[in-house]
Amino acid sequence: IFQPFYNFEEEKNKVNITMMILRGTLLNYYENDYFQAVKLNYQKPGSFNSIIILPKKDYGINNLISQFNSQEYEDLIEGLKKKEKVNLFLPKFELEFKAEVSDLLKSLKIVKAFGMDAEFKGICDKSPIHINQVLQKNYINVNEEGTQAASITELEVILESFKDKDPNAKDFIAERPFLFLIRDDALPKGRDILFFTKLCQFNDPDDRDF
Repeated sequence: IFQPFYNFEEEKNKVNITMMILRGTLLNYYENDYFQAVKLNYQKPGSFNSIIILPKKDYGINNLISQFNSQEYEDLIEGLKKKEKVNLFLPKFELEFKAEVSDLLKSLKIVKAFGMDAEFKGICDKSPIHINQVLQKNYINVNEEGTQAASITELEVILESFKDKDPNAKDFIAERPFLFLIRDDALPKGRDILFFTKLCQFNDPDDRDF
């Protein structure tokens, strides 16, 4: 279903995009004076989840980021332990991130593998080989069928869709810029965020580049 999204929170930059819609769905939900947030749990592994943080109207994404600190984050995680019935309207989106990490690996003393004296016995015994570059690629796809995130591990969450909006449920309508993060409950506090980004702009359905 197509719904408006206001790029950079500007009325003049309204575009119609495809939304995933979950009506009257019981979700982990938190709200304060500045933002709403929902958590979507992954099936595998069970400790992974994604969180969407939507600033209140007229508050703004940049204001939210500027005041968001470790205490706000702790309050968010604690608040998301509670569940509410939610009418969720969330853009379907794909994110792809690619980085060349050879220098990072070399800084960690992984040097020989990049040189002419590299040894990869068992992979190629006849001809000497070495690493030229290393690419780290992350991919995230969010649609009405669920969420997939791929890097080394593929993650998936399945949520059901409903036809009728529940008048007794909280409305969470992501029609303006929001924050999106993936985290791991099994990791210690301070290291649990695996991916964190700000989504401010969507293009027309025929051109989905960010």
